[in-house]
Amino acid sequence: MGCLDDVEVLELVSGVMPAADLSRADAHLDGCEDCRSLVASVVRARRGPEMVELVAGDRVGRFMIEERRASGAMGVVFTARDPELGRRVAIKVLRPELRSIEARARLLREAQAMASVAHPNVVAVYEVGTLGEQVFIAMELVEGATLRSFIASAPRTTETILDALVQAGRGLAAAHAAGLVHRDFKPDNVLVASDGRVRVTDFGLASAPLALASDVTAAEESDDLVHTRTGTLLGTPAYMAPEQLAGEPADARSDQFAFAVTLFEALYGQRPFAGATVSELAVSIRARAVRTPRARRVTAAAYAALVKALAPAPSARHEEMGALLAALAERPRRRVAPWVAVGALVLAGAGGFWASRAEPRTSICAKLPETATTWSDAARDEIAARFVRVAPTFGAAAAREVTGAMDRWAVENERVRAQVCTGEADAEMQARRVACLDLGMVEVRTLALGLLDANADDVARAAELTSGSLPDPHACTSSALGREPAVKDSRAREDSFDARVSIATARSKLTLNDLAGAQRDAEQGVAIARKSEHLPTVGAALLVSAEVARAPGNADEALALAREALFALEEGRDDRGAARAWILMITVEGSRARYDRASEWAGFATAALARAGHPASLEADLDEAVGVIELGRGNVAAAGDALARALEQTRALGEEKGARGARVLTNLGNVLRARGELAGALQRHTEALAIDEARLGNEHPQTARHHHNLAGVLKAQGRIDEAVVEYERALAIKRAGLGNDHPEVALTLNSLGIVAEERGDREKARALYREAVRIYTAAHHEQRLVVEKNLAALEAAAPAASSAPPGALRATPSAKPAPTAKPTATHASPGYMPAPAWP
Repeated sequence: MGCLDDVEVLELVSGVMPAADLSRADAHLDGCEDCRSLVASVVRARRGPEMVELVAGDRVGRFMIEERRASGAMGVVFTARDPELGRRVAIKVLRPELRSIEARARLLREAQAMASVAHPNVVAVYEVGTLGEQVFIAMELVEGATLRSFIASAPRTTETILDALVQAGRGLAAAHAAGLVHRDFKPDNVLVASDGRVRVTDFGLASAPLALASDVTAAEESDDLVHTRTGTLLGTPAYMAPEQLAGEPADARSDQFAFAVTLFEALYGQRPFAGATVSELAVSIRARAVRTPRARRVTAAAYAALVKALAPAPSARHEEMGALLAALAERPRRRVAPWVAVGALVLAGAGGFWASRAEPRTSICAKLPETATTWSDAARDEIAARFVRVAPTFGAAAAREVTGAMDRWAVENERVRAQVCTGEADAEMQARRVACLDLGMVEVRTLALGLLDANADDVARAAELTSGSLPDPHACTSSALGREPAVKDSRAREDSFDARVSIATARSKLTLNDLAGAQRDAEQGVAIARKSEHLPTVGAALLVSAEVARAPGNADEALALAREALFALEEGRDDRGAARAWILMITVEGSRARYDRASEWAGFATAALARAGHPASLEADLDEAVGVIELGRGNVAAAGDALARALEQTRALGEEKGARGARVLTNLGNVLRARGELAGALQRHTEALAIDEARLGNEHPQTARHHHNLAGVLKAQGRIDEAVVEYERALAIKRAGLGNDHPEVALTLNSLGIVAEERGDREKARALYREAVRIYTAAHHEQRLVVEKNLAALEAAAPAASSAPPGALRATPSAKPAPTAKPTATHASPGYMPAPAWP
């Protein structure tokens, strides 16, 4: 906002300014000396005569004032001389217009807090006293500038910035070790001396830790209550942790958040979260909407640690400052292989992929050290530690799968880049290929950073999606890149590149099921792409928007966006992208049981794949989709043929023992079951289970889905007891790994309810159905309607609360369902109609 006008100043000092305007005014006053002086003068005028301000020659205690140095929200700083020790000091005196008991108490707390910390990176406090109604602090005089002024005064290298902030971080850590919380860490409260030593100052908002709450005096308790009652927002909002913005207690992790905001701003020239008001800032933080930096300045581990410190939940941040400082101390290695873009990147894009005039070959490939950071052991270990922490039963196995996939991607990506940089392609084609590889790095970086903040659901999902969702480096060597049209001018080239970055980040967030973040990035990508008027980019942005819309089941929106993407991609001669659009449209229509239209579109997708050079991964995706579609149409033979082709392609890709292999075998098991070949179906589902147990362990939720499928086949064979064992095994794995209230748990409860109903135990069935409905309702899951139908049918058939005798629960393996227990059309469950596993 601009400077305060007269009305706003009067509202502010009178205490009648609206809350929304107050937060903006507070943020503005923090950085505007003129407005602070204006407000102070109005306050002085309203309060009447003020105390005389100190001038050179005045004495404060034993100290002789020399000159006024600076002023802040709480006090005025003077330089002075200590005649007894013969040294110059800084004297901070409570601002004359802030003479309240509360203000004096706050300044005294600052002195006591700072005096208790003896550390080279914390300003030393020598003495505290009073001057009439004013409180003063005599402290170490630091000849230099604030961190904000230091950064702004000249271009600073990454090394210089990191050195300064690490020193400041050590000072904060020392304060935390002494049981203190700063609460207002920001660039203006960090001093950089002329000799390079950095000190943290202004602990005016620090307070005793909760552990010492019993020792707090009544006066201090009263003072804290005043803060709470008045609604005062302690600290500077732009650097505040979300718990402080919400008025909740702050601790050392709140300081860590403010430190990370300060470091991010120092490195990248902007704060990590957007927001013109406190409420907007809070929304950005809660959404984890960290701005994507356009310059690589730190290592992979350092950037990952920085983002971790910016987590909205204190528990998701580092346990202490030391962990963050250790990561910041790591410096980039000279050798950068194998690498993935986990840190911030300077990409080739502005003069690369869509350049009408490409950079020379040596310039493009010489950028490798600038565009990559190592996929370090530290980054890998941190992901593994996070996985184990949030998913103890299966996190270690999932981490091995995910980090292994990233390792393989890194090696292959490096190999492809080496080929591109030593190949015979002309300079323009080489530039396009290098930029394509760089954008893949953006996508992987976003995915890796998201995994550092994963929950149990993310961990379960990541092992299934990572290997199939990582960008294909070989797509960047396609001759089709040369057929895409060039952009019209340099501005459009920049817009096209920025859009591609948003597309890459949206795709990775979609992989992690961060739908809000994916939608935000996808919409941004579309808006920027349209400005570029570059059709392949417009199409790519619309396509990722369609994929985001499809994820929560918005089929109509997904189809409309995919159609629009298809038109742009085909006109822009991006055949690979067009094939992906066709496949997405096929799966969307298939999920709505519009099988005939989906089957018809498969021919168009095949043609697009042929024009794109038959990319194996996409051809496997298409055959998987066609197999599911044909099964839905009742063309079991055609479904089997398509899935058999998908299995062969999976083997050719070397993925037969991975997620794709297990998925194709699952669908083949569904086909065999539809044919009535139950023994073959059982074998395929058993093979799929073996694959996922080998790569993920036997406690991963994905293995539970295979147990669920096996139970359905066993039930169809009349092997009821064995089916119940498999269902209960699936239920136990899901509960242990995902919790009792996960929708996957409800899915198996529903199937067990169907079995109980068929056995005549209506009370048990009723209880299972009700529990499933409760879980689905809490999760706002559409499957709730299916279970409610099952429950309604049960209540209609047996409204009385009667229960079958215990013996009815122990049918022999050859027992057939009772005639009255045949499943009706309302019994929808993978136990009866296996859910397709879409590519």
